[in-house]
Amino acid sequence: VLRLSKVKKKNKEQSVMLSSILEMSNTDKMTGCFNRKAYDEDISEIRMDSQFIYVSMDVNGLKIINDRQGSSRTGTLTRGVRETKGTCRLICVAASCMKCRFDRYGKVYRMGGDEFAAILFVKREQFEWIRRQFDGDIKYWSCNRIKELSISYGYVSSSECQWGSMKEISDVADIRMYEEKAMYYKKNGVDRQGQPA
Repeated sequence: VLRLSKVKKKNKEQSVMLSSILEMSNTDKMTGCFNRKAYDEDISEIRMDSQFIYVSMDVNGLKIINDRQGSSRTGTLTRGVRETKGTCRLICVAASCMKCRFDRYGKVYRMGGDEFAAILFVKREQFEWIRRQFDGDIKYWSCNRIKELSISYGYVSSSECQWGSMKEISDVADIRMYEEKAMYYKKNGVDRQGQPA
C-alpha cells in the first residue's frame, strides 16, 4: 500500500509538471496571452458550425512611442521597428485589457509584435455588450508613463454567413481592423509612422 501510494504521488507530480510545461509552451512570455502555437492548435479544433466571434486586434501608436524612447531598446522587432521599454509596456497593458475583458468568454492570442486575436464563444448580441465594455476600458485607461491606450480591432461573427474556413474569417476580421486603424490615424492627423498626414 505504501509503495502504491508513493507511485500515485509520483504520477501526480509528473502530471502536474507536464501540465505546467504544456502551459508554458502555449503561453507568450511577455504578455501572458496564448501564443501562435496555441492559436494554430485551437483553430484546428473549432467547428465551423459553432457560434463564436473572431476578433483581430492591433495596438496603435507604437512607432510614435518608439521614437520618443529610442535609446532604451529591448532588441525585439515589431514590424521592422525595434521595441523600446515603452512599446513593450504598451503591448503588455493592451494585452492585460484584452485578457481582462475577453478571458471569461474564450482566449486571447498574441500573434506577434502588437498583433492579437481573440476567439470568443458568445453570440453577436452578447459580444456587442462585451465590446462596449472593452471600448470603455481602453478609453478611460490611464497611466503616468503612457498617456493613451488605443487598440484598433475588427471582428467577425461565425453566423454572418457560410464561411469556408477559419482563414477566411481571420482575413475578413483583419480587413475590418485595418479599416479602423486607418480611421484612427486619419482622425489623429498622422500616418502610421507618426508623421503629419
